[in-house]
Amino acid sequence: MTAVTQAIRQKGHWRVSIRPADYNGERIEYSNLASIIDRSRVSLRGWDLPPHVRSSATLHGDNWIGGESDATSRPQAWRFHQDGQFVLLRAIWTDHIEPMDDAYRLSRQYPPTQAGLVLPVGDTVFTLTEAFEFASRLAMTEAGSDPMVLDFDLRGLEDRILWVDDPNRAGMDNQYRFNEAELSRHRSVPRSVLVGEAWNLAVDGALDIYARFGWNPPRQLVEGQQAILRRS
Repeated sequence: MTAVTQAIRQKGHWRVSIRPADYNGERIEYSNLASIIDRSRVSLRGWDLPPHVRSSATLHGDNWIGGESDATSRPQAWRFHQDGQFVLLRAIWTDHIEPMDDAYRLSRQYPPTQAGLVLPVGDTVFTLTEAFEFASRLAMTEAGSDPMVLDFDLRGLEDRILWVDDPNRAGMDNQYRFNEAELSRHRSVPRSVLVGEAWNLAVDGALDIYARFGWNPPRQLVEGQQAILRRS
């Protein structure tokens, strides 16, 4: 375990797994792994999924390649395997800054609890959108299958509340809280649906997560938040 992955796992984080439904340990030639990642990479809000790394900084294993980003508030790590599985670890960014840092000032409302106990609602739909969009692109490469399998695990959630991380939106009118440590979702999606409906699937996923905190906003509100990505 590297220092970056250890820092991510010690606090709240996402674990996203995207893979073909059928297993083939040698689905992809090792020499083609990097080019598939480059063709599938998503850049929607100023940084990439997966995080771009210099060729010299790429991590290499027996049947995988990977990369890490140790940005102060957004550490991430990923691996892409020859069987077609892509795994991303991404920190919940509010866990890695102090409550009074500039990043919190981008909201109209300071988090009502100590740092590390919030789940940013905008970042949630953005992360899901990036993941589904990346999966749709990956599905059309040698790593693809019909269907594709996506697993989303949110870890370190116990007693977190939802927090509005958009300065153009009002804060929550209540403390919407989740009372378990983890929230996991498994999706098996036909390739045609994934390619054609990736952004809608992300909204579905965000609404499902919000509901587990007790918040059920109109779909149009979440779509409006997601639309920021189309303008970035």
